[in-house]
Amino acid sequence: MRVTLVYPSNSEFINRVPLGLLSIASYLKKHLQIEANVVHLGPYIQSEVIQRNSKLYDNCVDFLLEKFPSDVYGFSAIVTTEIPALQIAERLKRKNRGTKIVFGNQWSAVNDVSVMKAFPFIDFIVRGEGEITFSQLIESLLFNNDFYSIEGLTFRKETTGDIVRNCDRKRIQNLDSLSFYDYNLLHPSLNGYAPSKFGGIHGLLEFGRGCPFSCSFCATTRHWTQTISVFSIERTIRDIRTLETQGCQFVEFTYDNFGTRPKEIARFCEDLMVSGVKVRWSVRCRLDCLSDKVISLLKRANCVSILVGLESGSEKVIEKIGKKLSFEKGLKTIEKLLESGITVSSSFVCGMPFEDKDDVVETMKLACVLASYGERAYSTIHFHTPLPGTPVTKQALLSNKIKFSEDSRISPDFSRYLNWVDDSRFPEDQSLIDAFPDLFTGYAYIENENVSAQHYVSLAGYFNVLVRFYPLTILCIITKLEEEGSDFITEFENFIASKGLNARDLLSINSHSIASPKELLGNFVEFFYSIDLCHDTFASSIFDYETVICDFPSQNTGNLHRQIDIEKKVNLNIMVREYDFDVPKVISKMRRSLFSTRNGKNLLCNEKTYLVFSKEGSLIRVYKIGRGLFRCLKFLEQSGHITKAVTDACQALGVEDKSQELYLKNFMSFVTKNGHFFRMQYE
Repeated sequence: MRVTLVYPSNSEFINRVPLGLLSIASYLKKHLQIEANVVHLGPYIQSEVIQRNSKLYDNCVDFLLEKFPSDVYGFSAIVTTEIPALQIAERLKRKNRGTKIVFGNQWSAVNDVSVMKAFPFIDFIVRGEGEITFSQLIESLLFNNDFYSIEGLTFRKETTGDIVRNCDRKRIQNLDSLSFYDYNLLHPSLNGYAPSKFGGIHGLLEFGRGCPFSCSFCATTRHWTQTISVFSIERTIRDIRTLETQGCQFVEFTYDNFGTRPKEIARFCEDLMVSGVKVRWSVRCRLDCLSDKVISLLKRANCVSILVGLESGSEKVIEKIGKKLSFEKGLKTIEKLLESGITVSSSFVCGMPFEDKDDVVETMKLACVLASYGERAYSTIHFHTPLPGTPVTKQALLSNKIKFSEDSRISPDFSRYLNWVDDSRFPEDQSLIDAFPDLFTGYAYIENENVSAQHYVSLAGYFNVLVRFYPLTILCIITKLEEEGSDFITEFENFIASKGLNARDLLSINSHSIASPKELLGNFVEFFYSIDLCHDTFASSIFDYETVICDFPSQNTGNLHRQIDIEKKVNLNIMVREYDFDVPKVISKMRRSLFSTRNGKNLLCNEKTYLVFSKEGSLIRVYKIGRGLFRCLKFLEQSGHITKAVTDACQALGVEDKSQELYLKNFMSFVTKNGHFFRMQYE
């Protein structure tokens, strides 16, 4: 029997190994000796092996039939892939009535009976963990067509068309019983996926399954249940080592609750450190699972990044969604992670029906503070997607709060993934949504009487882009506008409209699709100068500080010359600035106090500060210097000659002639010792 498991792509092209399908295929090979192909269509569309045009779904079908002709096609159907899966599966069935179509994963499992009633070309739906259920299904198709005893299966009777829903399958307790992923079954091969930012192949691994918590907007508990099971430490380290031998230099653990069992995590880190494994790795974890000891062990064991779900900057919202997270403790944990050198990626979800404008502002403030750490911290605001089966979605359906917009841009983050061409959907995709709105809540939003859907789209779109470049400037603007009874999004869009531009065009901007933010940043700079805040010395200092970092020159400055010729003209790959405030110290206080203009003035350090900005690779480093060195460097910027710069600086500072030679000697000593931020190139 020929079997192919398909991960249908979406327009965002999530270019990662479909781990769930690969696990099912590996289990099938081990227990039935059937080699199922695992096909991710995304890389084939990206590379134009499959043409992306109005006939995309037909092109996908032609590709599958030519390259992977099969008796059974299984589809991973989650929100973002379920509609492409339906379109492709229906076309496959139409071309070959004898082909068996199987759906699995969260969307189809939650809606199994409704999905099978709506789409008669689907023969089976696998609910929950798929390894055993799918293997038993293939075995039954091979030998007796008896499906009644297969737990976790929903199927259609061939004779009558009636839908049968078998009992749920109990969770797999011993995850070590599952086979290691057989990458020979994967198409394209590992090299066909996006590489790791650390170099080499980006490896993915499970650490466990299940979630003991019950956040009202999340579908994880609905799919995996609240029972936790994890792979053994020995098995996990062996899997990491296997990936390392295949060229992985970075491994991402996809398990959402790493750290739930601190003692096991501590032992895992300790064993990993003595294993000889060199790969870097990242995890997803709740903040309240991270003690000082665990953070220290994670760092020593080569963990470089942690994804945390903060969800909101408002304690009220966190409480209402059932997150059960101490807000104050969570922020302190983030600070400790950053101090340890571990990168923190924070996720926020806006668009809950009970949220108000004050809650949104608090989330924006916190996102700004986190973004101010640069590459050490990433924060992303998402427009909440009403996932099927969650308490929030169920309540919204009952109260008729699920709303669809005719403009596909005004929709949650996930649904934008279906906007294939020119930020719009195929007509056949929109027809499915229109015909079965209760099945496709992920393409709608939950109506909020306090905040418009367009406002949320702006937050999840262009705000996420701007905050990466001007986080603290935006924080200053937010707090000022808050006092005036206005908000950042409204005022910025009004400014865009005042320039004669269409503010609704901003809805097309998101952090994934924008290639260059130059025009957006240009508009923001004009916006800053258009408001009274530009006359505020403090805000202007913060704005200048972040502008220097944004505009830092990227020229190739060559290597540092240790033996510096003071008579030759040089170029320095640095920028120097003078401020009325101790900007680095103020920034530190802004981060710690979630700065507001009401009390911020008392936190300012009113002292002249001189800074050097230096680019080291992709990082911008900032150093404090003294007034004398600042003068020298400013004159060096103008003349390019070291001796002339020092002489001019000494005259400006009133240094006596007899001391200038010593001043030059001290200046050269400083430059040589601190060559890590002076990159000199002779002309």
